[in-house]
Amino acid sequence: MKERSAVPLQRSSHQRGITLPEMMIAISISSLIMIGAAQTYPLLRQQVAFLSQSGRLDQVMRQVMFRIEKDLRRAGFCNGSNGSCKENAITIASKSGEPAGSCVIVAYDFNQNGKWEVPSHPTESEYFGYRLRRGALEGMRGVANCQESGWGKLLDPQEIVVTRFLVVRQPGAARTGAAKKSVFRLQLAGHWAKHPKIHRQISLVFVGYNR
Repeated sequence: MKERSAVPLQRSSHQRGITLPEMMIAISISSLIMIGAAQTYPLLRQQVAFLSQSGRLDQVMRQVMFRIEKDLRRAGFCNGSNGSCKENAITIASKSGEPAGSCVIVAYDFNQNGKWEVPSHPTESEYFGYRLRRGALEGMRGVANCQESGWGKLLDPQEIVVTRFLVVRQPGAARTGAAKKSVFRLQLAGHWAKHPKIHRQISLVFVGYNR
């Protein structure tokens, strides 16, 4: 019985291996992709950090603005029709050496007893002040004028440098019911002390409740 001769197997084109030129091209393309990714990643990381720090700065500044806005809206409030509150509920001035309008002092009946406790009251004064001084935003309760000492910093100047704080009052500019109320324009601008390029400016326009 004759043995069948072995028939050589033929490889199809789909089973052909990668040639050296193809391998070199693939390596070159992969290298270009890796180089591009290595160059892009630091820039992407910087952008993410920039956006994160910008958002945090905006949040911190808006929290302070909300506090000042709330006090300006309350300015002039006096509980009861027979209240003995004084007329001058809002004083806009400035600390010596600072721009005009960079200090505001407001008074309102915080404890609702029908009067404004004087600035010198030891515990319950109802006069509240905010001012710009040497790149810092300061606040104080129980303040009579913008020149006094003893103000506390609302933002740490070693973290945030305040470049602008402005309060503008437009008397009788808005009508609420039968009375005209003041319209206030409030501005706050600043930047990170270690990253001056990351800065924010916030502006608010609102109507006072009582004046």
